Amino acid sequence: NGFWFGRNQSTANSFGGGVKESNPPYGRFVTATDGQWNIIGNQRNSTIHSIWNNGNWLTRQSGTVNGTATTTNAIGIGGWYNNSTQQAINIDIAELVFYNTALNDAEREAIEGYLAWKYGLTANLPAGHPFKDSLPTF
Repeated sequence: NGFWFGRNQSTANSFGGGVKESNPPYGRFVTATDGQWNIIGNQRNSTIHSIWNNGNWLTRQSGTVNGTATTTNAIGIGGWYNNSTQQAINIDIAELVFYNTALNDAEREAIEGYLAWKYGLTANLPAGHPFKDSLPTF
């Protein structure tokens, strides 16, 4: 199924996405402050859809993703379009990282730590994050 990253059209400052789901709002979202950089992690593992913001796990929903949610393998960055319906955002995206498999917690935390150190966002990571005070090595 296709993957998209964009804005929830019904909620201001709500960003996220993932594998387009069958019903609105069509993904998992975080609320972010305008003008503030965030590290947003969005993961689908089978029918479980999860999202993190700056290393903080926010939501996990099971059974919301199915094999007929989309009919395309397209990737949408900044929104999505489905013949007549669309969502779009006006934001800056510094970097996108894709993997062809769901990461385990240690792998996800290492990527969050790497991005936080690379972009000067370590203060945004929670106190217990394993890479708040040290750069991960790969």
